[in-house]
Amino acid sequence: MIAAVCCVRGAYSPPDMMGLDAWFLRDGEVWRQFQLCGPFPWNLDKTWPGLGMADRSPLPAVEQGIYLSSSRDLITWEDGGIILTVGPPGSWDGGKIYTGNIAKHEGRYYLFYTGIPEHPKPGRAPSAIGLAVSSDLTRWEKHPRNPVLLPDPFYYDPLGNWRDCSFHWDEVEKTWYAVVCATAKGEGPIEERACIGLAKSHDLIEWECLPPLVVEDKYTLGLENPFLFERNGTWYAGHSMYGRFYSEDWREAHDCEAPLGGVFYFMGGGLRGPFVAPVHNGLGTQPDPPLYAGQVIVAGQARLFMHRGPERWATALPKRVEFLPDRTMRLAYWPGTEKARRESLATCGSADVVLSREGEQAIEIGRPGLDCFFEAQLELKGGGAAALVLGDTFVLSVDAEAGQVRLLDPVTGSVRKDRAARIALGEPLQLRLVADGSVVDVYAVDVWLFSEHRPQPAQDTARIKLLRGRATVREVRLDRLETGNAKGIYGFNY
Repeated sequence: MIAAVCCVRGAYSPPDMMGLDAWFLRDGEVWRQFQLCGPFPWNLDKTWPGLGMADRSPLPAVEQGIYLSSSRDLITWEDGGIILTVGPPGSWDGGKIYTGNIAKHEGRYYLFYTGIPEHPKPGRAPSAIGLAVSSDLTRWEKHPRNPVLLPDPFYYDPLGNWRDCSFHWDEVEKTWYAVVCATAKGEGPIEERACIGLAKSHDLIEWECLPPLVVEDKYTLGLENPFLFERNGTWYAGHSMYGRFYSEDWREAHDCEAPLGGVFYFMGGGLRGPFVAPVHNGLGTQPDPPLYAGQVIVAGQARLFMHRGPERWATALPKRVEFLPDRTMRLAYWPGTEKARRESLATCGSADVVLSREGEQAIEIGRPGLDCFFEAQLELKGGGAAALVLGDTFVLSVDAEAGQVRLLDPVTGSVRKDRAARIALGEPLQLRLVADGSVVDVYAVDVWLFSEHRPQPAQDTARIKLLRGRATVREVRLDRLETGNAKGIYGFNY
């Protein structure tokens, strides 16, 4: 966030390759992460190490394999290597691999993934879902009946989307349910029939397709990275979407509304619905670039939101899913992040500081590195406003009169309309900034407000500046943050 460096260690991505969508499995006391990966774009003219095929020609896609890593705290990951790659030329998965998921059934691991024989667009060539099986996470065998999960044309368009699956185990029925990014059967453009498909199986090999859970017509992209889970009798079905893929019809009907990207969800009273979107159905949503490829996992008593981005191709720090009285969800700070905090970088001491002269720069916080954690309580009087200034790349304002936390342009001081959140300022505001590489997560009273991607950080001293009125700053902390994989260097992600 502050220090200018040539290469960065931050959120987790496989060493020396791009890390894309990830999915997770808790295996005893260890978390397993399976991450879609491939060569850097500038290496697409080379045969990618790991394909294991001496005569294989280069591929025009980065999505070429799946990488395994392990963690006990979801903070620091241990490399496990490439466990699966695209198939031989001409095979069902010989072009590239899309997102899948993992299930453990009767002591064996079932790794599902989407295979594509070439580089198609929906409506031109089919995609399908197959799997690889392992008993030890080391030796994986692609199933001889691949692909095992195919769209049933009675419910789904076989030339549309059929990819990105995840699973729910029903203990009563002894049945696995899969949700899939799919295209519903029907007339008209496939973009108007994007859906979350549903299928069930008793053994993860034989599958029966069921009617879609949700059908949407406001995007030009499929409902990516779907998920399904139940909590206290309420079912949640969700997906990821970028703001740039909203349809022209939607934009014309919402010309005063910025299209949001991120994760969106629907709520239902049963596994098969019906599912309805609440008024505020976004989870980690903001104008592009958003949090993306979201998955909700269970960690002890908490549910955690795992994702990549914004912008960066790496698994981000977990965020806690908070359930409100109306059963809707929002993101909050996860206390497990404390495991990543290291030595203090602050130079301002711990005494309360009162700012009373406009423009006063009374608090010099310190010189944080690219990965750091800032925390303080800010009390504003007289309709006051103050800014947290981090070098010349990041200016966060807290405005009591407007009731907002906003990003300001570091050069002009103007408000960035796409990064703002309303807050209540009746009492001192606890503010947290978690800078994980080039991404800064902003929290107020532990509620996630937005994330910002800063690809070119500059070194400088962090400080708090009074913009208007009067402010008191208490309990300032600035710590180094240590996350990700100590072996890897991820310059591309930043």
